Amino acid sequence: MHNEKGMTLAELLVALALATAVLVVATTFSIPMLARETMRSSVYDVQMTMQVARVEAVTRNRNTRFDLNRAQRWVRVIDLETGEELHRRQLPSAVSFARPDAGQAVTLPPAGPVMHQVTFFADGTVNNGGDVCLHGGNDYRKLSLYGAGGVQIERWTGSKWVSGS
Repeated sequence: MHNEKGMTLAELLVALALATAVLVVATTFSIPMLARETMRSSVYDVQMTMQVARVEAVTRNRNTRFDLNRAQRWVRVIDLETGEELHRRQLPSAVSFARPDAGQAVTLPPAGPVMHQVTFFADGTVNNGGDVCLHGGNDYRKLSLYGAGGVQIERWTGSKWVSGS
């Protein structure tokens, strides 16, 4: 017999089966995590856009408007004096406007069937607050906008909303 080096077909198939099993397990655990992280990123995009609207209103000393379009899945900031769009973020399709408890997913003032608008005044306050609830992966988050212009993020525990991200 020759002293041949290499792998037999059986050894190669076993190694391939093990690599496939590891890949399947890793994918199974990472897909929900990626969906949750996409949703968390979207929550921070909405929060940041609300904060941009407030900061722009104060620094420009004139009113700005925060717009949210549920159908086209974007949020933006408009300078109400010039009509200029100051900021826009597109939300991913993996994230939806939904809430696990009773109520509407978006309670900001409506400006049409799918649009919601909030005006930020030059002193940083808003004309009306409300909530934006997002769902992604197996996770729900709620952003609450208050009259003084502050934003709070809460997460759903399965039975109630709790503060924190």
